[in-house]
Amino acid sequence: MLNEHNFGKKCEARGLKCRFGAGVIYINSAKSNWRILHRNGKIYKVLHENYRGIQYNNGNFKSGFHEQKLWNFQVDNILDYIEKHDKCFLQPKMSDYDRMLERAKRQKFEVV
Repeated sequence: MLNEHNFGKKCEARGLKCRFGAGVIYINSAKSNWRILHRNGKIYKVLHENYRGIQYNNGNFKSGFHEQKLWNFQVDNILDYIEKHDKCFLQPKMSDYDRMLERAKRQKFEVV
C-alpha cells in the first residue's frame, strides 16, 4: 500500500521534491520532472518530462511526458531509477571530435 508520508521521506532523503495529487505524485529532481500514477495504493506508471524536446519550424518545443519502461514499481526501485536517469542519461553528449581533444589533452606530447 502506498504511504504518502513514507514516500515523501524517501524523496526528501534523496534530495527530490514531491507533491501529491489525486492518483498522481509529482516529483521534481534537480534536472527533471516526473509523474507517478497510482490507483488503489499501487503504482502503475512512471512518466518523465521531455527535457530535450523536438523543435518545430516556428522555434517552439514539443513538451509533455513519456512513459518509462520499468520492470518493478516498488518505491525504492522507482527512486533509484530517477537518480540514475539524472546522473547517467542527462549528461551532455560528447562528440567524437571532443573525445579526441580530451584524449590529446591527457597525453603528453614531446616535440623533437
